[in-house]
Amino acid sequence: MKAFCVTVLVLNYISVCQPSSLACERYLKTADSDQDLTGKWYLIAMSSNSCWATAFSVLPFSTYVNITAIEEANVYEATFSLKMFGQCKNLTSKIHYGKSTITEIDNKGAKSNNVMIVLQRRCHDCIVIKSDGFTDILVLLSKRTSITADEMEAFEIQAECRYLYKPQVFGSDHDYENCTVDDGKTEYASSEIPHMRQAVLNMFSQVFTCVQDRVLYYPRAAFQWVQSTWSNLW
Repeated sequence: MKAFCVTVLVLNYISVCQPSSLACERYLKTADSDQDLTGKWYLIAMSSNSCWATAFSVLPFSTYVNITAIEEANVYEATFSLKMFGQCKNLTSKIHYGKSTITEIDNKGAKSNNVMIVLQRRCHDCIVIKSDGFTDILVLLSKRTSITADEMEAFEIQAECRYLYKPQVFGSDHDYENCTVDDGKTEYASSEIPHMRQAVLNMFSQVFTCVQDRVLYYPRAAFQWVQSTWSNLW
């Protein structure tokens, strides 16, 4: 009888471990209408199916993108500003946006093969974008420099429903007025060197933690679930 119960428990757990398609349905939908992309958007958090991509986000950098419309229909200019270790760097590119799809445009006016999809958002002034490919990436941007705990939890559920790692939050130092412009020749201040070394260590530590969590998650969760359910049978 106990052997039969254990079999039932294991089979039930296998189904329980998978995110419910019904519960995830609203988190997986593509945006049903095009959103207004113009304005300044702060990069809040990112998730991925790659531990290296996830670890990259623990580096102490802050970034935002300022999107402006140009005369050409559905084409926008996106200026990215990044700040890290006291230096700032800007990068501008053109994007095409339509039918909830964002595609970068090269210097010759051709669309790239890297397509990004805008998903339904869980907060009024946020954008959630996914990019599928060799590395799947899910990014959350907001008009605000920070979001609420509930909004962050919703983004974590979106990542979980796509079987991605737990999102990592980016830096919140958005003082871009007081930093040195990185022109490729500027040397970092000596006071920043220890922070740079620590950042590299944190990145490798995050990779290790990420791999460890993924390898141990299901066995640990299975044991806890079976243990709890088994005790309730008697």
